[in-house]
Amino acid sequence: MKTSKSLVALSLFFSLLSGCGSLRTVGIKTKTSTAEKIAEFKSDVAAKKFSFELPPRTRIDTVKVDTEKKVVEIHFSEPFSYVAYRMENVKEIYRRIQSYFADSFEGYEFSVLTLRRPIEQLVPNYFREDRSVYDRSRLPVAKKERPLPIVQNVSKPVMPEKGLFNRNIGLWNSHGWYYNRELDRWEWQRPRIFSGVEDLIPTSFVLPYLVPMLENAGANVFLPRERDIQINEAIVDNNSPSTGYSERVWGKARWASGLSQGFAIGNPPYNSGVNPFRLGTHRIVESDTVPTASVSWAPRIPESGEYAVYISYCSYDKSVDDARYTVHHLGGTTKFVVNQNIGGGTWIYLEHLPLLPERMLKEEVLR
Repeated sequence: MKTSKSLVALSLFFSLLSGCGSLRTVGIKTKTSTAEKIAEFKSDVAAKKFSFELPPRTRIDTVKVDTEKKVVEIHFSEPFSYVAYRMENVKEIYRRIQSYFADSFEGYEFSVLTLRRPIEQLVPNYFREDRSVYDRSRLPVAKKERPLPIVQNVSKPVMPEKGLFNRNIGLWNSHGWYYNRELDRWEWQRPRIFSGVEDLIPTSFVLPYLVPMLENAGANVFLPRERDIQINEAIVDNNSPSTGYSERVWGKARWASGLSQGFAIGNPPYNSGVNPFRLGTHRIVESDTVPTASVSWAPRIPESGEYAVYISYCSYDKSVDDARYTVHHLGGTTKFVVNQNIGGGTWIYLEHLPLLPERMLKEEVLR
């Protein structure tokens, strides 16, 4: 009988222990691994489960964990940079993300990035609370004396002193021609809509109206498309004296070839990557306070009409900022002062001038 009771008691005690064991496992949640938490975070970002702004197509590119420095870098895709960042929403984003990973990265610092830059760097200086963290690269350059304008028409009776004087404007008057391989032809980039083409309409008012108004206000206007509607062209180059190029010196001055490259006509139409301003040479001479040297360009003008007159030169650190150009044309003589410190290696527009079909136009530069 005693043995029987002992067995019963033992059985009951074992049952109680088993019950206690099962009770201890109820309600316990296995800790999520770091990799699983990061994967869950990426999924939640894609599903926009956060209270802060997530623009369309925002995704997590990379999550970097530095266990030695205890730093977590979260790299968002480019669309996350579209947010208008202010100190307030930056703090909110960091607070939400730190809270999300509180169990996985306790004691870690977080850095939230997009475009490979921390989002706090995308806050404009105006909205930053501390001047010491201003982005100096965004601050305006300290005022200093501006260089002389690249081109000045000194023959004008009145020269602007304010307005747009000594300001450079890049202006695009719409698109242009491109070659359609499928159709085997050149055509406009924009379609014909309601009997109009976008490539033509802006040009019809930019060239005859907008550009002259800006230039009359003192600006130098640069256009990537040709501004001249003249169908003829004449080029004079020092590499081909027969085109109308000649030099002259007084005293000890001597013209010489520059060390860098210059313009040469080459073989147009040019293939991709060909720059005609690297196909030839250019000429240089020592400057002086009195005229010591000149060069003349006398092109063969194929037909009477107005022509856009351009020049080209190479810029050096010690180039003069007051090269004198004189252009002889049907309307008389027009003089220009050109700052050769800037604008080298391309065509620099002077002005539209009336020319006759003979060697009438003559440009001279005195130094």
